[in-house]
Amino acid sequence: MDNKELFYSLVLKHTPGIGPRTWKKLIEVFKSAQNAVANSHMWNSIGISSSVVNALNKKTWRKKVSKEIELIKKSKSKYLLLSDPEYPTQLFEIPDPPIIIYYEGNLSLLKNPCIAIVGARKIDTLSQKLTLSIATNLSKKGITIVSGLAVGVDTIAHRGGLKHKGSTIAVLGTGIDVNYPAPNVYLKETIKKSGLVISEFPSSTPPASENFPIRNRIISGISLGVLVVQAAKKSGSLITASCALEQNRMVFSIPGPIDNPAFEGNNELIKNGAILITNAEDILSEIKYQVDQSTWSQDKNHEEKPTHQQDHGILNNLSKKILDFIKNKGEAGIEQMCDDLDIGPSELTSQLIQLEVEGKVKRDMTNKYYIPN
Repeated sequence: MDNKELFYSLVLKHTPGIGPRTWKKLIEVFKSAQNAVANSHMWNSIGISSSVVNALNKKTWRKKVSKEIELIKKSKSKYLLLSDPEYPTQLFEIPDPPIIIYYEGNLSLLKNPCIAIVGARKIDTLSQKLTLSIATNLSKKGITIVSGLAVGVDTIAHRGGLKHKGSTIAVLGTGIDVNYPAPNVYLKETIKKSGLVISEFPSSTPPASENFPIRNRIISGISLGVLVVQAAKKSGSLITASCALEQNRMVFSIPGPIDNPAFEGNNELIKNGAILITNAEDILSEIKYQVDQSTWSQDKNHEEKPTHQQDHGILNNLSKKILDFIKNKGEAGIEQMCDDLDIGPSELTSQLIQLEVEGKVKRDMTNKYYIPN
């Protein structure tokens, strides 16, 4: 995609009165952002008001467009435009697709069948186990796991996706370069290497609260369906489920105790028609006619993709050192391990993520690591 198309896409993005639904209409009619702007005199004929055309011609977008282009030049992220032939069909079909997607990692994952897994930040032990089991088993079948990189359900879902060939996509509510949330900084780096990280927000965009509900439409938009694991009545994950319904995607829900407020959202979804599921096989059964099942029987012969490159001599010794320390202590936090083992936090956390993905350590709700039985 050339620089002119980037420029005119950003012009549409930053013109007052133009939002995702309008720029999608313009791209559908004129096939490119450049043609759309060049033919703004025709916008009235497709239902776009004269006030929007006037806003375009006033060029109040100049500073914002220039700023975003400068950010792109400085960023390591690549981008994909709505008018690009490579733009994912599944996402283009939603009513309000982003006009630009910033990404780092394996873009081809957007062509895979995807399932989104969302839920609470604080979840009980059973929900943790179910999330990991479902994400892992879906990924084993080549289904890509989509989530939002939040702590809790999102974190576990991404880790399950990383274990197998389906891998995972993290959809951010910040710029890709922004380290948020802090506990998942190194998980994000792992996903960049073995999965895909995407955002519609440019570099340096901070974690503003209004951005996360906006990005939820992308989580559901690139997916065949959305699984809600554990959600209270006012959970943000219900916004993603609502987006999925608007986009004609499937909504799956794990049932919970009727007297537990933490599952009130799940049970309400089921009452309103969401598909009740308790394992990965339930989801696979629902999506089997929409995906290529020819690879599903090949899992035993599949060699899992490593989550990142390793220097086997040094890192294996370091991993053993970490494992021995946790085993001796019973459980240990990152700060304690850094101090006692004289390891930098970056190196330590990178190793802990790898060990956790391999199932050699687990992390409890207080972010302390332990050796599973």
